[in-house]
Amino acid sequence: MRITEEQKAKIDSLSCERLSSNLDNKAAIQLVSNKQNPNLVSYLQGPAWDEDARGENAFYLVKDQKGNILYFFAIKTGLLIENLNLEKLNAASEFLDKFKKYTAPETSQEDKTVLEGELRDLIKRYGFDIAQIITLNKKKNRLRSELAKEPNQNVNRVLETHSAVELCIFCANDACREEAKPYSFGHKMGVIVFWRFVLSQLLKLRRIAGCEYAYLFAADQTPDGFLVNYYKKQLHFAQDIQLGTSKPSYDYNCFFLCQTLEKLHSCRTKFFEEFNKMESEDMV
Repeated sequence: MRITEEQKAKIDSLSCERLSSNLDNKAAIQLVSNKQNPNLVSYLQGPAWDEDARGENAFYLVKDQKGNILYFFAIKTGLLIENLNLEKLNAASEFLDKFKKYTAPETSQEDKTVLEGELRDLIKRYGFDIAQIITLNKKKNRLRSELAKEPNQNVNRVLETHSAVELCIFCANDACREEAKPYSFGHKMGVIVFWRFVLSQLLKLRRIAGCEYAYLFAADQTPDGFLVNYYKKQLHFAQDIQLGTSKPSYDYNCFFLCQTLEKLHSCRTKFFEEFNKMESEDMV
């Protein structure tokens, strides 16, 4: 059953405020704590204010009507890439050559059987689809010649780029866990905050600038991958092996996850449509 008007009104009574937009926040953030993520709290209480004021990072505080900070998060623009893989370019050409032989009328059935196995192997190994194979093959010669012309060694030439926004920080305030409970309605409070407030800010960004993906680096040191699984199952992020980005030194031990904003938008709709699941639905 979808979220009720009363539940929606309760959640909507929370506010989402830019950190440096209210001078009172300077004192309020000093009361924030999180035992599992003390470094994020230190960042909020340290350089975050100036970074937010300068517009380098956008920090947000999710508060109740009494001004208690329940959650805080930060976002900034970024970029996702598909790396230029010369081996993959060559494999695309190899695939087309083999496919031409496979479809040629003079090719024997015995040779077709061998070629079919080789074609399947190339698809499995490189994750090809037919459209991608044709595109890569067309680009191959041009890309090879242009790679040698790049004068700036700090410019990384890639196959494709995708506009994106990074969720840099997403953290609860342990000091207000009890105050947050009335707003969760049986869900994890972080899930409520993400779908209602974090994603809302990401979609606002998409309205004024091109933005296809959201991504994050999950600092998960647990043996069972608890945090990564949380982002995957609860917030619908994924580990896309075709996409990547630049990883700063402080995120070296973190896991890269991403998802399209279009997909997240549809997942949010489904979440609120199924907000109040019946017991019989949970048993299916």
